[in-house]
Amino acid sequence: MDVGEIQSVEDAIRISTDLRQCWFRGHSKTISGPLLPGVQREPFWSARENIEFWAGQRFRLRAWSYAADLPKWDDYVSWLLRMQHHHVPTRLLDWTENVLVGLYFAVCEGEGVDGELWCMNHSELNWRSADWRACFPDTPPIRYLAAAAFLAQTDLAKLAIEIDQRKVPNGPLALISPFQFPRMAAQMSRLTIHVS
Repeated sequence: MDVGEIQSVEDAIRISTDLRQCWFRGHSKTISGPLLPGVQREPFWSARENIEFWAGQRFRLRAWSYAADLPKWDDYVSWLLRMQHHHVPTRLLDWTENVLVGLYFAVCEGEGVDGELWCMNHSELNWRSADWRACFPDTPPIRYLAAAAFLAQTDLAKLAIEIDQRKVPNGPLALISPFQFPRMAAQMSRLTIHVS
């Protein structure tokens, strides 16, 4: 749904009041095409076959020299969140529950540059992609998509059986994740996790 131009902060607040179940994402420049997570954008997408796997392995192997409080090796959702926080290209895309945070990112380049504010109904997205309404880090389709960034196909198939994930999600899922970092809390962060 295109709501047209937003002329004021009040317009954005009115939109968020009308669309209470939605999440927002601001871009300081308009994009032509679909919203894609970092790992599916250039220059990463064409840099190397299976760049996501190699970036993930490299990050996890090196993280131990920089921090002591790290997730377990097989806590793939937490690793993706940590990688996203440190600007490693992942299959995650940032959203917010707060329209004003989204609006900030839409206008942060300053005057004279047209930004855009995206809006998404997260429950509807999950229902269409995997027959789920709310997805948390321990929800089977979320665990499956997160593991797909780190595991070979044979290991991923074993995990799918283990977590009783019979059907591969056919699109991105909205993830309600814990606020692992202060920035996530300040921005009322939400995420979508994408099929690679």
